[in-house]
Amino acid sequence: MVLKADDSMIMEVLGNMLSNAIRYARGKIEVASDYNRQRGEFLLTVQDDGPGFTEEQLEKALKPYYKEPEAPEADEHFGIGLHICRELCKKHGGTLSVANSIQGGAVVTASFFCRIEKSGCW
Repeated sequence: MVLKADDSMIMEVLGNMLSNAIRYARGKIEVASDYNRQRGEFLLTVQDDGPGFTEEQLEKALKPYYKEPEAPEADEHFGIGLHICRELCKKHGGTLSVANSIQGGAVVTASFFCRIEKSGCW
């Protein structure tokens, strides 16, 4: 079976999710993927053990040009990475969500509408 998807979009989103996790993780990053056959949805989740999102960040993190003001590297980033990821997910029929883990740390989940074909390639 072949999963039909735009791999360049998916890799762009995953790269940004990992870049953010690397920036904030204390020492642990987990990456998970899954395919929900009923919904035709491919899921990517990146979780880190960093400080997680504040309430303000949970509300604004996906908006364009939002930067955490107190972050020491705030001037090095434009604050558009997660917004671009959300737009890429939308173009692929999916979503992007941010949350905090019960154990602490951030959890970012991207979904992409995909279908499985028995043969052929993308």
